[in-house]
Amino acid sequence: MMMMMMMMMMMMMMTMLGILKIKVVIMMPQHITPQIPYLYFQFHFEFQVVVEVVVVVVVVVVVVVVVVVVVVVVVAVVAVVVSVVAAAAVGLKY
Repeated sequence: MMMMMMMMMMMMMMTMLGILKIKVVIMMPQHITPQIPYLYFQFHFEFQVVVEVVVVVVVVVVVVVVVVVVVVVVVAVVAVVVSVVAAAAVGLKY
């Protein structure tokens, strides 16, 4: 649930950034491409979308890596606890 919320927040933030950048592009494309501001805007918008996708992918990868690390640590801790308990049980028996 938290993961979903985080993802939603990230998506919202990315969308906001994208909108802001698009607004900036609409406001000042004159000095870059006076003849074809629409074409420049289109290209920039597409580039922005690609960047957002890349960022989202990176975020997903990072989250997955973190989850895997946490799982491995938990498993290691459980294994240690079990081995200690087993050793204690064996010690008590003999």
